[in-house]
Amino acid sequence: MKCPKCDSQMTEVAADYGRTVERCDGCGGLFVNRTALDRFERNWLFGRKSSSDSVDSGDPKVGEQYDKIREIDCPVCGVRMEKISDHHQPHIWLEECPKCHAVFFDAGELTDLRYETFADWIRDFLKGRQKSSG
Repeated sequence: MKCPKCDSQMTEVAADYGRTVERCDGCGGLFVNRTALDRFERNWLFGRKSSSDSVDSGDPKVGEQYDKIREIDCPVCGVRMEKISDHHQPHIWLEECPKCHAVFFDAGELTDLRYETFADWIRDFLKGRQKSSG
């Protein structure tokens, strides 16, 4: 599978409960199916440490640069992914496939979802929600 942001190869990485995610060998972005993402969120909500914590190992500074790429297609379905913001941390801008509901995270974004800090509140204020081109 090719990365929708930098066109590098994506490699399957083991997560918890037999789940896997695709991690880009170039930019460190993650392509996560909805089932795996729901599992991550449940583990994080209840504070469980898991092997999924090491899945997002890309450089957040690189992720910030690739976050500027606005139009990408789902590497599985080939359809244009929709731009979304996390409900609780709107400074985290993601892309979600309207067909398979998989989500693309730039490097560092999945980890950022887990930890909400005062700096995140400031980023929310400055960056704002993702605006869809529609």
